[in-house]
Amino acid sequence: MNLYDHFVLTRFNVRTEFSRGRVPDDAWLRHRFQLFEQFAYPSMQSQSVEKFTWLVFFDEATAANFKQQIAGYAQCHNFVPYFVDKLAVGTEAAQALLSSTIRAHCSPDASHIITTRFDNDDAIGKHYLAHIQNQFAAQSFQFINFTNGYILRGKKLYKKRHLSNPFISLIEEAGDFRTVWLAGHHKLADLGNIVQVDCSPQWLQVVHRRNFRNRVGVGNLRVPLRLVRQEFCFDLPEASKVEPKWAIKLENKLKGLRMRSRKRLDRVKRAIKLFFEEEA
Repeated sequence: MNLYDHFVLTRFNVRTEFSRGRVPDDAWLRHRFQLFEQFAYPSMQSQSVEKFTWLVFFDEATAANFKQQIAGYAQCHNFVPYFVDKLAVGTEAAQALLSSTIRAHCSPDASHIITTRFDNDDAIGKHYLAHIQNQFAAQSFQFINFTNGYILRGKKLYKKRHLSNPFISLIEEAGDFRTVWLAGHHKLADLGNIVQVDCSPQWLQVVHRRNFRNRVGVGNLRVPLRLVRQEFCFDLPEASKVEPKWAIKLENKLKGLRMRSRKRLDRVKRAIKLFFEEEA
């Protein structure tokens, strides 16, 4: 019996809950395809397991030249493109679309479905999907979150810890599955139990000029760029160069000073708030 089928879900240029009716232009697409080919695509090609299906959703109005480029990604046998009108996470329309799409690729005897979020401009470690599958224990409904990852900004690498991140997975029974896209990743703790897996960094967010939300925060400490080679398989020539240790230490020390200043400011704000609450 096939216990589970594993699906990785990626939205590319399809309209989402953030689109406000706008369709990405050619400049956005060219830049996003470049990131996709540098980070996301090689990440999936290098996975240490083959038992998964990668569903990538594109806008149905995508230009022919880009569709030709998409067809070339079929070299990755797990890659399955879908051209749709809209895919807004958490909506009934999205749920219906995902249900029919996933069922078309399910094994008839699969008792469970695993779905994993993956953005088109990010990367995952070569053993990431294997680690997720190792968490399978026939759970009826459970989120699996790998807490540790990286942020890559230009030629600098930073550590990040996130308890409900954009790479989170959901293990659930196949009968009436909802997928990990039943809500935004930051809201999933309200919908079910999240198992936190604390191990070496397994995911990487790429911060670039067209990011919608991702940023390098004060609490994200810088680490040597060469560390990406331990878990990830994508082309990053700069990772072979030796970075000055003093530069990394100085940046982190300055971050520490900013953190302490921010904490002092937060304490002052709380004291002022408490004062006025007591006077009221």
